[in-house]
Amino acid sequence: MTERRPPAEPCGPTDLLRVGVEAAERCAAVAARCFPDPWSRQAFAAELAAPGTSAWLAPGEDGEPVGLAIGHRVLDELEVRSLAVVPGARRGGVGRALLAALLAEPALRVVHLEVRAGNRAARALYARAGFAEVGRRPGYYPDGEDALLLCRELGRPAAAGAGS
Repeated sequence: MTERRPPAEPCGPTDLLRVGVEAAERCAAVAARCFPDPWSRQAFAAELAAPGTSAWLAPGEDGEPVGLAIGHRVLDELEVRSLAVVPGARRGGVGRALLAALLAEPALRVVHLEVRAGNRAARALYARAGFAEVGRRPGYYPDGEDALLLCRELGRPAAAGAGS
């Protein structure tokens, strides 16, 4: 199923596409342009097929994806599993729009993610979106770089029996 959603913030001529397992190859292509240790097509296929997964692609002017966002939801919590924007499309609002699409999932209470400690651009994006550092995983990435654990609380669920 592919659903179009206009970006939450301006990000050029793109419209975000909600995607499923059929987009594994396109997701892998974006990741290969963004990460030193990208997931394989098979890893994306498994992630996209998992229950509770929400995935978005941001197509560029030529229709080829320039960004991706994948989240995995359990109850009222979402883990951002991957968010990437290819180098030539960065700083144009694509990352903000992709993150906003994930945060727009209904009835979320909290969102978690990991980010490379040295990725200043991503850390600034997440800080502007209200995420705070809550921990660190030393040597988490294959090259030995630390991962920072970030969290954003979006709201509290209503108490049982509230309003009755």
